Amino acid sequence: MAKAACPGRIIDDLGAGFTMGAVGGSVWHGVTGAREAPRGHRFAGSVRAVKVNSAKTAGAFGLWLGLFATFECGLHGVRKKEDSWNAVGAGFLTGLCLSARGGPIVALRSG
Repeated sequence: MAKAACPGRIIDDLGAGFTMGAVGGSVWHGVTGAREAPRGHRFAGSVRAVKVNSAKTAGAFGLWLGLFATFECGLHGVRKKEDSWNAVGAGFLTGLCLSARGGPIVALRSG
């Protein structure tokens, strides 16, 4: 199956990452919030944890997938090939960007 054109694919992947992060983060933080709440307040603890944390998780997933799609499309444009090396390079560059705040040594180790 052929992939969509790059500008549209970046937006689609960004939205898909945000959605996956929102759903997965809601489930994850809902369970942990209920588990950490005192007995009798588990549902309220679950709802509170979802409200506080799921948006951050959704944003992080959206950012990660958006960067990955951007780098994959950029590598496709530079190399003029559609193969698995684009995904490998995009993964490296995404890891490099996401860990750049830790400094160059950490970024190269994580990239």
